[in-house]
Parts: sequence; structure tokens; C-alpha cells
Amino acid sequence: MKKSTIATIIISAAAASLPAAAFAEYRKNFFVRMSEPTGFIDHYFEEHPNLHHEAFSCFSDKGPLIKGLILRPAGDPKALIVMTHGYNMSCEDYMPLAHRFAEAGFTVLMFDGLGIGLSEGDRIYGLPQHILDMDSVLSAVQADPELSSLPLLLFGHSWGGYAACCISALSEYPIKGILTCGAFRKSSSSMIPTIRKRYPHAAPFLIASIESLEKVLFGKPASITSSEGLRKADCPARLYHSMDDAVVSYDESFLKMRRELAGKDNVEFITMDGRNHDLYLPPENDRSRRAIRKELAATRDIELRKELTARLWALMSETDEPLAAEFITFFNHCLE
Repeated sequence: MKKSTIATIIISAAAASLPAAAFAEYRKNFFVRMSEPTGFIDHYFEEHPNLHHEAFSCFSDKGPLIKGLILRPAGDPKALIVMTHGYNMSCEDYMPLAHRFAEAGFTVLMFDGLGIGLSEGDRIYGLPQHILDMDSVLSAVQADPELSSLPLLLFGHSWGGYAACCISALSEYPIKGILTCGAFRKSSSSMIPTIRKRYPHAAPFLIASIESLEKVLFGKPASITSSEGLRKADCPARLYHSMDDAVVSYDESFLKMRRELAGKDNVEFITMDGRNHDLYLPPENDRSRRAIRKELAATRDIELRKELTARLWALMSETDEPLAAEFITFFNHCLE
């Protein structure tokens, strides 16, 4: 029996035992393809013709290919940074930061999760799938003579930060450093703000129902928390989170992880404020991007879409230089 058929049977059986609201929320957010390429990557390479790059791909645990990019420094690389994206985002959203890492002497591997952006797959399967996708990518890295010879560093934003934190609880890899922005503590933590807003009285029951569904779909990975993964990692780890994060609760994720990992000296918690969820971007950049994307969704006028796309790509080309330098300093420290 095909894996896709088995998955459909499991999903149908699980859905039958779930409250309609819980399953509807999950289906709306995960059983769809996400973040189709807009052309920004090609545009970025045209703007930066000296940036060495190549395609990357490996098989996922479910069969379809995980795809991404490898950026290379001008000289000999000092390490490999594997970058992992957030929900409703893709490699496109991290190009300038990845470029800065390459300029600083790192080889950078960026990948899109299954059912997202450059990668194959007819849908995303759920939040724990990102841990499995990272496992597939890191297994491919270890099987590659060149990439496996480099010290391994992880960068993850939001969903990607969760995967970067959790991976050591699933598999052992020679990770030398982990840096995350807006990572959530466990799968359901990312859904708490939205569900509480939409279903204030039923939120605890719906969250528990979604957790049950994920255990059916994913088994062990669904139960892994970021704290569990970081507890098993012996490398330096630095977690950034903004107190005004409207997507991943500062209290439910960051503060809980800080309490759970108290006394673990290799894990550093950096509190920011006024940076919302996409804190790796320059201030106000994320707000401006969202406004333009809303305009793009509301118009079919060809000329206006061209103008809006040009403005969006200009914003997507920006980097928070001081913060990027801070990230690079941390990664360099991990190699000492």
C-alpha cells in the first residue's frame, strides 16, 4: 500500500475521533502546500552574480524530495550552517541573512520543508514533520564527504527553531552550535495564541485534541519538546525571543524553556522587545512586507502587481546588519 494511502487512512481515522473545530483548524493550516516560489531567489542571484550557489536535494522520510540551496563562501569554508525556515515561509525569506553568513566564511545549506516552496510534496503534514525533514537533511549531510567534513551549525527561525532545538532528542549529530529566533517549545505551543483567540472557552480541549492527532500521525517526534532536545545537546545554544511576539507566545515557549533548562550553562536566552515574531529582520520590515502581501492578494492589476512585487523584493533584500554580525560572532565562538 502506498504511503500516501496509508497517511489518508490514518488522518481519516484520527479525524473521526476529534472535535470538528480542532480538525478543521489543523486541516486549514497543514493539509495544503505552502509558500510557492515567487521568483525572488532568481532575482537575488541576478543582483548578486558573485554569490556562489547550487541546488540541494535529498529524499524525505515520506518519499518526495526535500529541496533547497547551498551557498558557498569565496574561500575555504570554516563550517556548515544549516538554516531552517518558519511557518508560511521558505528559503526566499532568508536569502540576505544566508548571504551574510557566506560572506563571513560559512557554507550555508537552506532547505524548504516537505510540501513547501522549492520542495516536493502535495501538502505539509504538520509541525513535527519539520523535525523529520531536518533529520533527513542532516543524514544527507553526514553522507556527503565534503559537507560532513565541516563543523555543523544550526540556525532556525520559529518552526525551524523548534526543529533545530528538538533534533538532538531524535538523532545524534555532531552539532557545534544552535541559534534560534522565536522558536516554540513544542508543536502545540505555536497554536496556542490563535486557538485561544478563536475558541477562548474550548482552547485547552482543542489543543489536547490536536496533540492527540499529532501523536497518531507522527509518533515520537510529536512528543519531543525543544527543552528535551536542548537538554541532550552539549553544544552552545542561543535562543532569541521578543516579548511582543504575537505568533509564538513569549510566556508559553521562551519562559517555559528557560525554566526547564535552568542550570544548563551551554544554553543562553536572549530577550528582545519590539521585534515581534520575525525578529531577525530589520525593525518594521516584517510589518511592511505583510502590508504589501495583503495588497498583492487584493489586486489583479498587472502594473500594480509589478510595482508591489518590486517593493516587496526590496524589503526582502534587507538585512539587520548589527544582528547578523551578532549571529556570526556567536557561530565563530562555537568553533573555538
